[in-house]
Amino acid sequence: MSVKVSGGTKIASRVAELKRKFRDAPTVLVGVPKSAGNYEDGVHTATVAAVQEFGSSDGRIPERSFLRAGIADSEQGIRKIYENMLPDVIENDTDISYIQSIVGEFVVGTIVEKISSGIGPANAPSTINKKGSSTPLIDTGHLRQSITYVIAPSGEDIEEGL
Repeated sequence: MSVKVSGGTKIASRVAELKRKFRDAPTVLVGVPKSAGNYEDGVHTATVAAVQEFGSSDGRIPERSFLRAGIADSEQGIRKIYENMLPDVIENDTDISYIQSIVGEFVVGTIVEKISSGIGPANAPSTINKKGSSTPLIDTGHLRQSITYVIAPSGEDIEEGL
């Protein structure tokens, strides 16, 4: 029995096109951008985000990873989005940026939900007295509202932030 394959040039061309498309795909970045502005006391929102995410160097503010933990919590959902939508990129020429924007929205939602549900360790009694709430990372809501995503074209410089 012999097998004959035809259209090899078309297949190779399509594979090369898909490789280029995926290699040059934009990146989705989630966090607190430089454009998030400042708190009333002048401290930049991205600075507050970094201190909350990693803790302060003097140890007075403990690490409360809302970004890394939220992204980790998003991993299975991100995989499902790609599994369900990548065939459209391959078969129907759907723009990858569209999928990246769905991933961005999903991850932002997961991070906001994580903050809203409370991230340990608990606030110190003095912090609770000052802000009137025991939920860490929530005072005015500004930090939570500042979390967003950007789609960065491959090789393009992006805005700084956390």
